Amino acid sequence: MKLITFLKKYFLRYETIVWLTPIVIILSLPQLFNNLFISTSYLNLEEISPSQNIFWLHVGSDLVLGLANLIMTFFIVIFVIRASKDLPFPRLFLAFGLCTVSNSAVYFMSIWSLSIFYPYFFGLIKLIAAVSNLITVGLLPYFGPKVLVLMRNSRILKATKINLQATNLALENQILERMQAEEELIRIQNELELRVNERTAQLEKMNKALLDEIHEKNKAESALRDRETLFRQLAENIRDVFFIIKPENQRISYLSPAYEQVWGYSLKSAYDDPKSLFAHVHPEDQKKLDSIFKISSHKGIVTDSYRIKRPDGKIRWVRIRVFPIFDESDKLNRIAGVAEDITIRKQYEQRLEYSLKEKEILLKEIHHRVKNNMQIISSLLNLQAKYIGDEHTSEIFHEGRNRIRTMALIHEKLYGPKDFTRINFAEYLNELCSYLLNAYKIRSQKVGIKIDIEDIYLDLDQSLTLGFIVNELVSNSLKYAFPNGLEGQIKISLKSSDKQNILKVYDNGVGISSEIELGKTNTLGLQLVQMFCEQISGTVTLRRGEGTEFLISFAKA
Repeated sequence: MKLITFLKKYFLRYETIVWLTPIVIILSLPQLFNNLFISTSYLNLEEISPSQNIFWLHVGSDLVLGLANLIMTFFIVIFVIRASKDLPFPRLFLAFGLCTVSNSAVYFMSIWSLSIFYPYFFGLIKLIAAVSNLITVGLLPYFGPKVLVLMRNSRILKATKINLQATNLALENQILERMQAEEELIRIQNELELRVNERTAQLEKMNKALLDEIHEKNKAESALRDRETLFRQLAENIRDVFFIIKPENQRISYLSPAYEQVWGYSLKSAYDDPKSLFAHVHPEDQKKLDSIFKISSHKGIVTDSYRIKRPDGKIRWVRIRVFPIFDESDKLNRIAGVAEDITIRKQYEQRLEYSLKEKEILLKEIHHRVKNNMQIISSLLNLQAKYIGDEHTSEIFHEGRNRIRTMALIHEKLYGPKDFTRINFAEYLNELCSYLLNAYKIRSQKVGIKIDIEDIYLDLDQSLTLGFIVNELVSNSLKYAFPNGLEGQIKISLKSSDKQNILKVYDNGVGISSEIELGKTNTLGLQLVQMFCEQISGTVTLRRGEGTEFLISFAKA
């Protein structure tokens, strides 16, 4: 198998056949010459013996020549089989094959004839060899030039093959380079497509974001236009004057049509002269305008009232509310304001103020006259009591006088202040208790009255009712709690909780009799206390112990 592979690789190729063809021809020429001009038959074979050197010379030479011709025959057969379709000059190869076979037979017969000689058979073989050699010689003139051309073409073919191999190698290199370039181009194209896809995705995302932003901006602009339309409709249909000014030069950015009705000037004149909006403010109110242009220092609302002078000479009152408008950087951008015509309201306020002054004067006069009348009544009762010999009747006159004094103190308190509806109850009780001590001629060193009341203001009804209650309870304590000059103390307190007030009147005297019960007593003083408590929807509680304590609870007014 290895031999066949070797032969196929190195001998059974078209190039080998082309080069071996002339070699076979050249090697066949000596044999042809030998067969034609030299014959072993002329040798006397009987005279040669194996002991002679010439014998082995003939045997060795014939053996080598026979094997050589036999090997050449083998190669020729292989050539014919291998290149049966592409074999050049097949008749020449056939003649060469016949020639080599016959020559090989001649040489082997020469060796054979050394021992056994068949002249006729040997002559036949030589004849066949001679004929085949003649045929070969006859074919040489015809095929010789073609063989030379074939050899030249073989060289050209070899050179062409080398050139083709070089060209093929160059083409392969070019193809390889082209394939590498195409692969690189494909890689670059893929990378470019990837980048294009990424960039396209980014652009689509940016485009979507931009479209969303444009959509939101359009919505915002539409909403802004709607608000602007609504703002203009509101601003142009209200009676108040709405304005927007620039703080740096005080120019008017917007002024509602109501300006012409309130100020009496045209809108064009206001836009032409920005300062005309505040130039028509009354000279006495000009100083108050400074607060409008100082609004940049804070974010509050400035509100004030001004008088303006119309072109017809009339004065109108306007209430202006001004507020700042800041931009995104928290910098003052605009100053907006609303001016309301309050002329009629001011007229009503002036009338009301005049009416209140008249009412105040009237109430003062009424309280003054009531107080004087009560003082006259009190003086008359006191004077009348001096002419009464009965002590019990005289005491009744004194108690009536004290009750009148209690009412008179209320009117006296209402005479001074401007508030005619409420009274400082602590001050009122201090004066009332001082009067009672003087009325009963009790020295403060023996019986003291301590008032523990914060500055609390009560309305007129509660103050008068509680004054009557304190008058009755303190009068009872001064008359009955400290007999025979007994020293003691009376405490009065008023405490407030979330829903009610509690008035306490306490004395540390001998105490009230256990026979006296609230609701069942016939004494005028305690009956009056219960009656006054009912008037203010309150309750009275009596506590006995070390002295006497009354608790009056009533709801807050």
